[in-house]
Amino acid sequence: MNFRIERTVWKQLFRLVSGCLVLILTSGCFDTEKVAGKMVDTIAKEVISAPKNIVLISIDTLRANRLGAYGHPDGYTPTMDRLAALGHIQKTAYTVMPHTTPAHASMLTGLYPYKHGSRDNAIAINDDVTTLADILSEHGYSTAGSVGHFLLSAETSSFDSGFDDFRAPAEPGMEVVYTDNGDALYPVVPNDFRPWRRVNRYARNWLSSVSKPWFLFLHYYECHAPYEPENPWKQINDLHPYDGEIAGIDRAIDDVLRMISLHNDLSNTEVIITSDHGESLGEHGYTGHGINLHTQSMHIPWISTGNPEKTGVQTGLRQIMDIKPTILADRNIPVPAGLDGVPDTETVNLAFGESPSLYPDEPQRRIRSVRDGEFTLIHHRNAGISELFKLETDPAEKHNAADRFHVRKQQLTTRLDRFVENDTHDLHDPEEVLRPEVKDALRALGYLSK
Repeated sequence: MNFRIERTVWKQLFRLVSGCLVLILTSGCFDTEKVAGKMVDTIAKEVISAPKNIVLISIDTLRANRLGAYGHPDGYTPTMDRLAALGHIQKTAYTVMPHTTPAHASMLTGLYPYKHGSRDNAIAINDDVTTLADILSEHGYSTAGSVGHFLLSAETSSFDSGFDDFRAPAEPGMEVVYTDNGDALYPVVPNDFRPWRRVNRYARNWLSSVSKPWFLFLHYYECHAPYEPENPWKQINDLHPYDGEIAGIDRAIDDVLRMISLHNDLSNTEVIITSDHGESLGEHGYTGHGINLHTQSMHIPWISTGNPEKTGVQTGLRQIMDIKPTILADRNIPVPAGLDGVPDTETVNLAFGESPSLYPDEPQRRIRSVRDGEFTLIHHRNAGISELFKLETDPAEKHNAADRFHVRKQQLTTRLDRFVENDTHDLHDPEEVLRPEVKDALRALGYLSK
């Protein structure tokens, strides 16, 4: 058997074994190995099937250092910061790609993009890939997902696999908003986005009748551009609208905690907060995400609370693929072989990243990265340029130190080359794999340039 037994369970096992040994000896039955084996199996099943509810919250486009728990001083995220203080925080977790669909695919499958098949937005995972919801459903969990954008819908991602109930925006359409003077504003995609209140409404309705244990996946899209925070944050003049959007989502998470409390489940629920990727806000001359692999786009939060055995700050390197195996291992559910992610009780030495596959002829999008906790190497393959950053003295990755650390640059380049050698899958051209209405929607959101 391959399972972990908590301290209280060991005590229970000792008492049961001691009591049964007395019965065995006094009754003349000496098949102690068989009896003990049955008792261990029974206790193991009790541990595995414990009704430990899970809510996994993904906040789209949330870079870690805009939360107070990760050092941001403004204090506009009190709910998430409180959860971090009470629970567990992964300080250095990184996504694998700064695009919504493939990053979430890695989160939910525990695999690198070249294995799960989603190499860019609106490209679905492979049919033979097993998701977190698939496994939890097999182990008796009721499962539901409520997501805020069509990039995670069943049609564009296949993320509905394993969910009893999965709600996402409908197929996108396209229109442009104009000012009174006739000037075109930022294009919008009707029905592509659901605000957090609607996302939570689906969750609230589901929780009112769900059986236990349960797994709930929530996704909020507000932090994505264009930043349009709600009141009162949009009225604060010196508050960046991106931070105002984050503050609004902090309110959404408070709403989630309240709805879980209404069903008396909060003490038996683990709340996990993370994101698919971050956002550049002018660093390296870039605003947005998807093109570069610097820390502003790649560093993600990972906060969990509700698990009494996990508190404090973990500073070791982590990847977005580790979320799935960690959730499973914490519940003594066997972690499938072949995952690229590992439970957070195991060490991660290297975290790889890649830029999206769309328009592979654009040199700025042919980028790979590798992080080892001390250095970040970002290699622009088409341009033949490598950037190396020493994180202790340059955590924002502003100054290329490749000329100063030749040996480390070569070591990381070798490891990156070995990783790329495993990726023999063809990159996709959007003209071949995306429907016209989806391409229009992605172009409106700034992901496609033609």
